[in-house]
Amino acid sequence: MISFRKLSDCTWNEMTTIWNKGFEGYFVPLHFNEAQLNIHLVKGDISPKHSFIAFYNNEPAGFVLNGFRQVGDKKVAWNGGTGVAKEFRGFGIGKAMMQKCMAIYKDEQVDIATLEAIERNEPAIRLYEKFGYSITNQLYFYDTKKVPTSLPVRKTDYRLERISSKAVKKLPFWNKWTPWQNQITNQPDDSQAIIVSDINGNPIGYAHIRDIFDSNGEKIQTILCHCEIKPGFNKKETLEQLLLEVFAFERVSLNKNPFTFSTYNLLLDDCVKEVLESWNFEKKMGQVWMQQTFH
Repeated sequence: MISFRKLSDCTWNEMTTIWNKGFEGYFVPLHFNEAQLNIHLVKGDISPKHSFIAFYNNEPAGFVLNGFRQVGDKKVAWNGGTGVAKEFRGFGIGKAMMQKCMAIYKDEQVDIATLEAIERNEPAIRLYEKFGYSITNQLYFYDTKKVPTSLPVRKTDYRLERISSKAVKKLPFWNKWTPWQNQITNQPDDSQAIIVSDINGNPIGYAHIRDIFDSNGEKIQTILCHCEIKPGFNKKETLEQLLLEVFAFERVSLNKNPFTFSTYNLLLDDCVKEVLESWNFEKKMGQVWMQQTFH
């Protein structure tokens, strides 16, 4: 018999234990301790009263984490993690949990439900499709540890400026519809964006970035989370000038510290892919972005 208990009624130890069991043998390492899981819940706006652990004959068997946000005029739900313990796989736990989620979304009057799934996780993708989700975009994790040997020349008719990521909201071409963890809401207060403007100072593109530092305060990684070019401009050239500033290859000393240039859950169109791959970025992992609309 399958039953459910709200996350708000469970202990941290119970949730951490079932999280790690649910992702045992997963495509990428997702082992958390209690502190790391707490950070994941906070960053993802996870709602403890709308998230739950599934029990099979009173034994913890699986879980689903749910978060809710208002994006524009739409109430959006995000599945921030779903897993079933290995010993309970094949018992119908996943199906029962998705049915539970659909009931929660209905009660919460959700307009759009979203989730991400590893592109190789075909069983999970098929399950989500059975419950009305469809793949709307591909998301990619690229990286390189080498400065590209051939880069475009920086052009003087483009202006580049680092600003607070929150300021991007003022741009008329700001794309608010991005994967949950890359939305501005998820950016720290001190996170940055880079604006590229034309020669007259009119913004024509932006990128959200994250810099990672080691324990000594040395920058060891730059992560591109999202980029957007205003329609009507030379997209490839504008994008190249923007990404030259994002990664600032010429300002990185690879001899002093190992350094990684990377992307995170990046919405990747053909132009972005062409630029990154021409700079020797390699795809490390891909996800599908899945959505369904209720109204």
